[in-house]
Amino acid sequence: MILRLLIDQPKHGYELRQDLTVFRYFYPLNNINVYPILKELADKGYVSSHDEIVDSRHRKIYRITPQGEAELDRWLEIVPEDCIPLVTDLVSLKLLLAPKDKTAQLRWLSQSLAQLDEEIAAWRDYLRDHGSRLNPLAQVSAEYRVESFEQRRDHLKRVLEMVLSGESRGEDDKRRRKRPVAGGSGEPVA
Repeated sequence: MILRLLIDQPKHGYELRQDLTVFRYFYPLNNINVYPILKELADKGYVSSHDEIVDSRHRKIYRITPQGEAELDRWLEIVPEDCIPLVTDLVSLKLLLAPKDKTAQLRWLSQSLAQLDEEIAAWRDYLRDHGSRLNPLAQVSAEYRVESFEQRRDHLKRVLEMVLSGESRGEDDKRRRKRPVAGGSGEPVA
């Protein structure tokens, strides 16, 4: 990512760190220290640096080298090994494994929906705040994330409705079983 950020123009480390926040929704980047990464990239010959005075402060300005551009191009051409995430979806796994008579144990679905709503709101905020800074492909990818989360939310809402209706049916069955019987015939009292 740092190589990509340096394609547009040379930057100092603080600028790079700020620019990386734009990508945190695509790839978790919290409190990243860019300087060890820049040193490693410099050791490989992918970036170079020079000193400048910026706002009366001494700053090291980094620029991508032709080797760095070639490495970025090479990386972009490689087919990712894991095109589809191999992460287990624990929500789906729990839904798959829940017996019919245990759906009452899935009340946590409403909490999952609330978390999903927060994630959707965060992505929408991200697009509103950073969409103009993204290249068109990244913007489409961010929109895809929002749509995927929205589709997942619709799925979980449907599942929650099924769980809730199953609980109420189970309660109706219990009430029917508890009704007193007339004359010992086993028939419910009307």
